[in-house]
Amino acid sequence: MIFEAVGVPGMVQSLIDDAPPRTRIVVVGVCMHTDTFEPFVAVTKEIELLFSFGYTPDEFASTLARLAGGVPGAGQLVTATVDLAGAPGAFEALRTPGEHGKILVTP
Repeated sequence: MIFEAVGVPGMVQSLIDDAPPRTRIVVVGVCMHTDTFEPFVAVTKEIELLFSFGYTPDEFASTLARLAGGVPGAGQLVTATVDLAGAPGAFEALRTPGEHGKILVTP
């Protein structure tokens, strides 16, 4: 199973090309541009392609309650905090894989 959470044009095709046969690809990244992929490649590999919208309000509430309750390791999710002026730099930093997980922007 592969989760696509990037949301840039060409990513789905790249995953189809690189995935082993009979892989399930779940697209959760929101691509805001027209994108294309080659169905033939996915068909020959028997790729299962699913699209997911996101979370329900109940799931957000449950997650926030768990975080407020001190879920072990939750502090490791946020790797940096910036103010609004630092937001552009934060987005640039997130372009480099592995450096940051989540950057919290505080007003």
